Amino acid sequence: MNRLGVMIVVELAISGILVAQRAGPETAAITGSVQKLDSTDAVGGAFVELRATSPAPPLIAAADEAGRFAFREVPPGEYTLAATHPGYVRTEYGSSSR
Repeated sequence: MNRLGVMIVVELAISGILVAQRAGPETAAITGSVQKLDSTDAVGGAFVELRATSPAPPLIAAADEAGRFAFREVPPGEYTLAATHPGYVRTEYGSSSR
């Protein structure tokens, strides 16, 4: 099975400390792209899930044909990011063993 790689760009707008893109008061925008691991080939149509470590429903975005995805107005917190696509191994970032 193929493996996914996710390139992530986090644009913070938290309390005005660092403003790359103002998404709203005390929120952030997370953008990135899904690519084949060890390649620059985009994986369009992949689903990207952003799950908070607190009990809250996950946010889900579909990557476009260039593999790009975006989450807007993400509240502060700790998150796990996962990418899935048929024929690829699910890949997670930000997870830890407890």
